[in-house]
Amino acid sequence: MIMSLYQQGLSAYREKDYQIAFDFFVKAHKHEDSANAMFFLGVLYDFGYGMAKNDEEALNWYRQAAEAGIGEAMLNIGKFYDEAKEDRGVPKDDSVALAWYQRAAAAGLQQAMFDVGIMYANGRGIARNFVEAFKWFKQAAQNGDATAMFNVGTYYENGKGGVEKNDAEAVRWYKQAAERGVDVAMYNLGNCYRFSRGTAQNNAEAFKWFKLAAENGHVPAMVNLGFMYENGSGTPKSDNEAFNWYRKAAELGQTQAMYNLAIFHKNGRGTPMSPFNAEYWYRQAAQKGHEKAQEYLDSLIIK
Repeated sequence: MIMSLYQQGLSAYREKDYQIAFDFFVKAHKHEDSANAMFFLGVLYDFGYGMAKNDEEALNWYRQAAEAGIGEAMLNIGKFYDEAKEDRGVPKDDSVALAWYQRAAAAGLQQAMFDVGIMYANGRGIARNFVEAFKWFKQAAQNGDATAMFNVGTYYENGKGGVEKNDAEAVRWYKQAAERGVDVAMYNLGNCYRFSRGTAQNNAEAFKWFKLAAENGHVPAMVNLGFMYENGSGTPKSDNEAFNWYRKAAELGQTQAMYNLAIFHKNGRGTPMSPFNAEYWYRQAAQKGHEKAQEYLDSLIIK
């Protein structure tokens, strides 16, 4: 089977042989009038693959591809205006970005649907409108966008965007997002199981989702995971594990974790007793406004 010039270019692009890809895409544009080749020429210039990065050329090729109906090119033009910096060749313009996102969304791109939702939610390029934001987030979610699934869940949880508060629907959307790797959805889902919001209380499920979120770097989930280990909630009690997770969160700047870590050092829980380390973490927590940490430090002065 003979490959088209565009297909040969795409094969080289996938192999990261960008100069050969460029040559084939140029030929495909010239001899096959390939809209997809125009788009990939834009990508090569946009990211500097195999050549010097050139925003002007990238925009030129994206525009040609967009006019030929390539949704991904429409989306990328929107990104230019949305994320524009002085060296990108175009001024930042939210209204222009929104217009391109809307075109890309109409072409069926779930990322563009999500971006339109973000613009409405933040009042960028158009008046803030949570009803419209929810509509676009839900459309993106129904097309498989995991972050949009999380956003839909928050709208149901808070009764926002013209929808009635519905914890069960929030749980359903959080779970879909969590199963696709969105750490904050894992955290919210854990809280739903822990506090019986939209589902029966289930500490084992809460622990599972907190652990997954924490392992993905979600700091508040690390604190909750430490609490679950400290109290044997949904998992066997373990001061060592609690200490480890509090320490991770504290080192990442989480105030409550700093306070909890100070207590563990003070009482020798999960780690050898250390008044020095305890005072250090009390001070760290107090500097971030933790009242109980400050009260403890004040008591040391009184003594």
